[in-house]
Formats: sequence, structure tokens, C-alpha cells
Amino acid sequence: MAVSAKRLLEIPDPDRPSVTQATLNALYASFAMGLNDVEACLVAGIHKSTLYRYQNSHPEFLERKSDLKSNPIVKAKTTVYKLLDTDISTAKWYLERKAREEFGQQIDITHKVELSDEQIEARLKVLLSSNPDLIELIQDPESGEYGPDSGD
Repeated sequence: MAVSAKRLLEIPDPDRPSVTQATLNALYASFAMGLNDVEACLVAGIHKSTLYRYQNSHPEFLERKSDLKSNPIVKAKTTVYKLLDTDISTAKWYLERKAREEFGQQIDITHKVELSDEQIEARLKVLLSSNPDLIELIQDPESGEYGPDSGD
């Protein structure tokens, strides 16, 4: 839908009392392209307050607008679906996103942290102070001490 430069430069009148069929057609076409309310009003040559007043008094319009805004998504999904038969890269792309567990790219990240014995002992003391039941798991049964060398 082509919009003239003159129409885009017109300042819409927020007090315009009615929405014509031509205005509705322009709004419907705009929403079907996925334009937002401000963009659709610009194309239709109306102020956004006019749109909001109209949709408040015409709930069926609001439902139709919502449906039309889904049109680009449906169109894109249809295009992808049609390409699945002929375009291997589209098929791979689709599987990577829709079946991630099986076809998604796996990234293995390993991070190595080196701590001194003092840092390990300090962290261990903090951990044990918040969960005393862990002491039994790491405590040396003979000396009763715990630490990096206990249990060896």
C-alpha cells in the first residue's frame, strides 16, 4: 500500500468526528502488514486518539485489528513451511529452533578457577557454617578435623 508524501505530512485532526470506510480500509491494510497503532494512524491520516475512540465504541474492530496484526507472523510461518520441501538450510534452521534438544547447537563452556588453600578453607568454613550437616561428610574420623588434607 503506497502512501503519498502529502498524506504523511498532513497533521491529523484529533477532533475529527468520524472514521470513514476509506480510513478503515487503510487501517486494516496497515494492521495486516504488522504496523503498530501509531504507524497505521499515520498511513490512514488520522490521529491516534481517533483510533482509540473508534475502537472503544466498536469492540469488533479491536478484535479484527488484533487478528490482522498476526498476519505477518502467519505469512512468515507459511513461507518457512513451503521452503522446508526445497531448501535444506531452511529445514536445518527450523530444526535448530523447534527441536533444540536434538538438533540445536550445543555449546560446552568450561571455566577453570584456581584457588589457594587459604581461599578454599575460607569458603569451606562459610559453607559449613551455613550447613553443619556437611561436617560429617568431610570430617576426618580420627582427628575430627576437616580441611583440604582431611581423609587422605
